[in-house]
Amino acid sequence: MPGTVTLVGLSGHQRGVAQDEQGINIESIETVTRPEFKDYLLDRTGHKQGFGAGDPEQEITVKGEIKGAAGLPVATFYVAVALANSLNYYGAAGGVYLDEATITEEREGWKKGSWKLSRNKNIA
Repeated sequence: MPGTVTLVGLSGHQRGVAQDEQGINIESIETVTRPEFKDYLLDRTGHKQGFGAGDPEQEITVKGEIKGAAGLPVATFYVAVALANSLNYYGAAGGVYLDEATITEEREGWKKGSWKLSRNKNIA
């Protein structure tokens, strides 16, 4: 992709990942937002009448090539992580914590990482 992309006839669109993440050459960031729980109220025949839902929680997956000993490549499971890309969707808030990290090294390719993180409103 060239260094500059000019959007013609478009407003508010984004091409590619908005921000670099520390320690990696970012390939992608995926954010899934959903209620912590969804408890349905059923009628006497088992049909849903309504529901109660918890605060928004998020699952975040970041992928990219490792380029240094900073950011996600050196994150721990018990300290909140600061990401450069926005996660502010659908009212989600709270600290971002590492749940799983996968490092891949192949004969033909770059050293890559995939990090799964979570965010819950009531955990700072």
